[in-house]
Amino acid sequence: MLMDNKKSNLSISSNKNSMAGENITGEEMENKNNIKENKNKNIKESENIKEKRYIKEFESTKEKKNNKDINEFESIKEFYKKYVVIGFFVVGILGTLFHFVYDWSGKMWFVGLFVPVNESTWEHMKLLFVPMLIYIMLGNLYIKRQEFMQSKKYKEKNRSNNIKINRDIYGYNVEIVNDRQDKNNELHQIGYTGLFGNIFGTWSIPFLFYGYKGILGFEIAWVDISTFFVAVLIAFAVQYHVLIYSYKKQTQNCGKTVLIVNLAQLFVFVLLTYHPLNLGIFISPV
Repeated sequence: MLMDNKKSNLSISSNKNSMAGENITGEEMENKNNIKENKNKNIKESENIKEKRYIKEFESTKEKKNNKDINEFESIKEFYKKYVVIGFFVVGILGTLFHFVYDWSGKMWFVGLFVPVNESTWEHMKLLFVPMLIYIMLGNLYIKRQEFMQSKKYKEKNRSNNIKINRDIYGYNVEIVNDRQDKNNELHQIGYTGLFGNIFGTWSIPFLFYGYKGILGFEIAWVDISTFFVAVLIAFAVQYHVLIYSYKKQTQNCGKTVLIVNLAQLFVFVLLTYHPLNLGIFISPV
C-alpha cells in the first residue's frame, strides 16, 4: 500500500511538472512570436521609410532636372529670338543692297549669278535667298567661335589652377566633348532650320506678289517692296517655329534633305540667270 501511494504521488508530481513545463513553453512561444512580429513590423516600417525617402529624393531630382530643362529651354529661346530678330534686319538690309549690286559691279556676269540682273519676279527671289545663306553661314561661324572660346577658357582655368586631370575618365575632355556635342547640335539646328526658312521665304515672294496683283488687278510700288520684307519675316518666323519644335531632337536626316533642296535652288538660280524659261515669272516688266 505504501509503495502504491508513493507511486501515485510521484506520478501526480511529474504531471504537475510537465504541465508547468508546457505552460512555460507556451509563454516563451508567445514572447517569441511577439518579438518576431515586432521585428517584422520594424523592418516594414524601415522599408516604408526608405521607400518614402527614395521617392522623395527621386521627385526632388526629377523636379531639379525639370527646372534645369525649363531654364535651359527658356535661355535657348531667348538666343533664338535674338538670332531671328537680328537676321530679319541683316537679310532685309542685304537684300535691299543686292538690288543695286549688279549695276554697281558694272554688270559683271559672275556677280549676276547671285544678285538680280533684271526686274523679273524670279530674279527678285535672289534678294532673299542669297542674303539668307550668308546670314546662316555667319551664324554658324559665330557659334563655332563661341564653342572655341569656351573650351579655351576652360583649359586655361585648369592650367592656371594646376589641376591634374584624368583625360580618359573625367575632366575637361569629357566636359568639352559634351559641350561640343551640344554646340554641334545647336549649330545643326540653326543651320537646317535657316535653310528650311530660306526655301519658304524665297517662294513666298512670287506667291505674295502674284496674290495681291491677282486680287487688285494692278501693281503698287510700295506693296511690291513690302512683299520682300513680308517674305523675310515669313522665312524667320518659319525658322523660329521649327527651332522651338525641334529642340533637342535628332534632325540630321531633315537637315540633309533641306540642304539638298537649297543647293538645287542655288543651282537653278545660276542656270536660269542668263538662260530663263519662257514663263511669266522670268519676264522683266522693264
